[in-house]
Amino acid sequence: MLRPPSPHLVVGLGLLALVACGEGDTPLQPTTESAPAGATLAFTSNSWTRRAAYPLDTVPGSFPRGPIDLGAGVVNNSAGQPIVYTIGASDDENCCHIPIGRYNVATDTWSFDRLQDGGVLVYNTNGVTNIGDKLFFPGGYDKTGSYLEITQETRLYDPVAHTVTPKAFMPKGTADGVSALIGGLLYVLPGTCSIEDWCEEEPFRRLFRYNPATDHWVSKKLAPHFHKKGAGGAINGKFYVVGGEETFSRAPITALDVYDPATETWKTLAPVPIGGRMAGAVMRNKLFVLVSTSTGNHLYAYDPATNHWNAKAGPKWGHEALVLVRLADGPHLVAVGGAHFDVALNAFVSNDTELYTP
Repeated sequence: MLRPPSPHLVVGLGLLALVACGEGDTPLQPTTESAPAGATLAFTSNSWTRRAAYPLDTVPGSFPRGPIDLGAGVVNNSAGQPIVYTIGASDDENCCHIPIGRYNVATDTWSFDRLQDGGVLVYNTNGVTNIGDKLFFPGGYDKTGSYLEITQETRLYDPVAHTVTPKAFMPKGTADGVSALIGGLLYVLPGTCSIEDWCEEEPFRRLFRYNPATDHWVSKKLAPHFHKKGAGGAINGKFYVVGGEETFSRAPITALDVYDPATETWKTLAPVPIGGRMAGAVMRNKLFVLVSTSTGNHLYAYDPATNHWNAKAGPKWGHEALVLVRLADGPHLVAVGGAHFDVALNAFVSNDTELYTP
């Protein structure tokens, strides 16, 4: 059964361009509940606003456990409104044709881009990255064939043409990774490698670099730590990757590693206070990471200038992806994906989308 979406939030006109931007250290505030329909919200600093849930029951083939294992990226539409696109997803049976989700932050509404094949049969990719108003998502677990496999394929999604185009294969089949764009080049640190591709080992820490202009991949140096299902982003021309989990034990990883393309070297910095599977985004030159544990949902911000992590207000729900958007009042983070069990409905339901105000 579909949960009714949160009422729309009127956030004003002039919602525009995606930018890399963090914030100051303000006191923790409680999560903000949805406002009555038609109301205008004055967003509270360091707070979360609950918004419309992913429309679970409109997805063909059903979703026994909701939109999990997805990635997300942002491209502005022709009106300048930021649209969050969710790429790939799975259920508890690693199934099915999942349409690309489209969340309009301005109108607080979800829709789907139903491609010719019905969806994207890949999940837990090595991130989703905006390059020239298109979204690249390399690797992932692929269900295109008769069995599940870790793919080498790089895919390019064009929101205007409504197409997904295959690009050059990665050097190895990988998944569960993190990507960031630096100087027009895509840096990818996978977390898992297909043992069929003669990897050093199935847990993976080999860095790759992709040139969109030449459609060519090269292998770079090993990272100091594994970061399966970690988080990261680019800050001042460097690639920051943090957290994740061990492949077999699923023990949480807290390590933070930074790669400098100018010197082609890695350095280990201050660990995040709580490790584990993460979603992350860069805002105002700080790395924000969202991690869910048995103690709740936590948000931390890392400042490279001080090599220090600060705790921020946590969201109501856990989420699969965290992206940066700009509204009329400045930058915000949008958290999407995830599901929880509703006892009253006796079923899994989608988590509300949530918006963070720094």
